[in-house]
Amino acid sequence: MKSKAVAAWLVVVVACSLIARFDDGWLASYLSLQPRKVMHGEVWRLVTWPAIELGLISGFFTVRWIYSLGDDLAVAWGNARLFRYLLAITLAGGTAYVLAAAATGDATLWRCGGGATMSALAIAWSRVRPDNTLTYFRSIALRGLGVVAAMVGFAVVDALLRGPVEALPELVACALAIVWPHRNGMVS
Repeated sequence: MKSKAVAAWLVVVVACSLIARFDDGWLASYLSLQPRKVMHGEVWRLVTWPAIELGLISGFFTVRWIYSLGDDLAVAWGNARLFRYLLAITLAGGTAYVLAAAATGDATLWRCGGGATMSALAIAWSRVRPDNTLTYFRSIALRGLGVVAAMVGFAVVDALLRGPVEALPELVACALAIVWPHRNGMVS
């Protein structure tokens, strides 16, 4: 890895995910995005929820993409720019989720995982490196707008399967990543 900040991000996600896997739910209950708790002042949850991956497959992709796409973007943009982008995506997706939970009155909603930030990371990477190929499952190779379409497609299918509120962070992340201002082919 070229970026020490991305390496640290990777360590945090792996450590939090492993601890959450074996601590009977304590860490996930403290860091996950729980709208009712955010509304009662636990605002750190708006940024901590992507740090824990509870699923094996989602954890694998999160680690792989942080390692490859995150490191590549850190080299292209610099660490500060990358983390400002990811912070904006995380806050926007989390805030939309909290507001949707308040609007629907569903007090049982909660989530963790980096799906929204990984979607935004892939979209940003595809805009910075439109000629580079991102391969899924060693068989599907996409580049440029194909990556964008895949991320949006995954978010839409997720919304159809689990419901629009559950998929809202990913939908918001994709929309924000697509419209994020850019200059000279680079996302700002």
